[in-house]
Parts: sequence; C-alpha cells; structure tokens
Amino acid sequence: HNLFQFDDKYYLQKQGTAMGTNMAPAYANIYMAVLEEDFLSSYPYKPSVYVRYIDDIFMVWEHPIAELTAFHNAFNARSQNIQFTMESSVEVINFLDVSVSINQDNRKLKTSVYRKPTDSFSYLRFDSFHPYHTKQSIVYSQMLRFRRIISEEEVFNREAITLGKHF
Repeated sequence: HNLFQFDDKYYLQKQGTAMGTNMAPAYANIYMAVLEEDFLSSYPYKPSVYVRYIDDIFMVWEHPIAELTAFHNAFNARSQNIQFTMESSVEVINFLDVSVSINQDNRKLKTSVYRKPTDSFSYLRFDSFHPYHTKQSIVYSQMLRFRRIISEEEVFNREAITLGKHF
C-alpha cells in the first residue's frame, strides 16, 4: 500500500508497487512470468520466438495474421491490470535498442541498433571530473554494445563511424 499526494489530494495505491522502488522490477518480472506462462501454455497458437524484458515483448509469429490479432486480444483478456499494445510488421520491428528485420535473400533475421527519434546522443562529457577510466569505458562499452547487436559487418562499420562522430 503506497500512499502518495498529487495536486493536493492523497491517494492510496492498493495494487502493484510504486515505480522506482527496489522491488518494482522483480515484482513486475514475477507477475509477467506467471501471466505469460499461464497464457502461453494454454493458447493453441504459439510464437516461434518469444522474448521479454520486464514488460516489453518481442515475438516472431509464423501463423496467419488473423491469429495474431486473436492472440493479442486473448492475452489482453487474461488480466485487467496489464493491457498490451502491439506493433507488427513483416519487414522491420524495433525492440528496446534493437531493430530487427528479415533478410529477403535467406529469410533470416538481421539486427541493427535502434535509436529513438528523441535520442540526443548525450554522453558523459570528456572534460568532466569523472575518473579517466570511467570516461574511457563509455566508448568501449558502446562499441561492445554495437558489436553484440549488429549482425552485419558493413552495418557495424558504418554505425561505428557514426558513433565516433557523436563522441
């Protein structure tokens, strides 16, 4: 029970947990795991790929599109507390910081870095008073992130140059 004030009114949160608390991510993961396990084990059509990060889900659907809509509606009917929105595409879809598309030649998935339109490329300023190794590790960790996400070498090289310009 979380008590909070907004616009001179007091509210008591009776369900869930307050955002920003240490328990919130663990609670959300447990809640979603139970919800999805219950639903996926009983639904007749299943995605061929299903991954989730907290409340963001990525899946590959190889059944008719009408069944995807039915799947989405049935998933939303499982809980009044959680309502999913859905974005779908047969070409490209963004999930967290990854853009996933289908290589039309071999029908395999390929990945690249996704940047939201509001991305301001704000990194720690190099003239800040942070230790040198901290500032240096930002460059290293971003390049490592790109290496892990980007599936094609020429795209990685192009994105690495762009990242270098932002630094």
